[in-house]
Amino acid sequence: CGSTPLTPEVLDETQRLGSIYLQHNQLPAGTFRPAADWRAGEPSDSDDQDYGAHQAAALWALAAEYGRNPDGAALQAIRRGLDFWRAHTYTAETRTWTVYPGEHFGFLATSAALALAHMELLAAQGGDLSVEERTQLQDELARHVGQIAAAKRDDGLFWSAQRKDTGEPFGHPSAEPDGLALMALARMATSGGREDLLPIVLEAADAGYVRHIVDAADENPHEMEEYFPGITVAWFELADGGVAGAADYGDKLLNLAE
Repeated sequence: CGSTPLTPEVLDETQRLGSIYLQHNQLPAGTFRPAADWRAGEPSDSDDQDYGAHQAAALWALAAEYGRNPDGAALQAIRRGLDFWRAHTYTAETRTWTVYPGEHFGFLATSAALALAHMELLAAQGGDLSVEERTQLQDELARHVGQIAAAKRDDGLFWSAQRKDTGEPFGHPSAEPDGLALMALARMATSGGREDLLPIVLEAADAGYVRHIVDAADENPHEMEEYFPGITVAWFELADGGVAGAADYGDKLLNLAE
């Protein structure tokens, strides 16, 4: 059978349909149905895949499409999602972390996805965000980024979790949250104008490349797959932004794509 060529138009339509799907599967609390029964073609009420990081990623996806095509209905869904997370947010000084109901601590991947959702929303051209909303989103974003930056270890990798009561980072580094954290910090450092984050970003990029690409190539190829989605954006941001010391990441990205 034939297949549809992957064009920018196909990608745009896929993202548009994905946004509609998420809106139709948002629950009154602001979260999303975590699964679907593909055999019946209907949403599933199963909570087997209901994780905070997945919920935050769904909100990020919705915000990303809104950033490209501002839509009133999508914005209302995003607002409900943000209100949910605000109700499960903890703050200390310059940091904010979240703990999803039923989970005993917060996760770095959740923080990164929420930071990226804020970035997409703030980058939207047009739309109906008020000045007050923008100010609140900017403050929340800075605090999420502060939490992510605080999770960087001395070896350049990231602690994967944070304690509920203090936000103290802990937990072994893992490919997916390392990649998402690097993506969030790289975008904030380049597109967001936070050049003070560049030393952290470059150290994390180098450490992650060794741990999750070079070392994993023979030992655990699946680890590379988990790391890849985050670093594609992070490395592009570094190379495209002309960041000093990051010129080779464009070549590394092309080499991985082959």
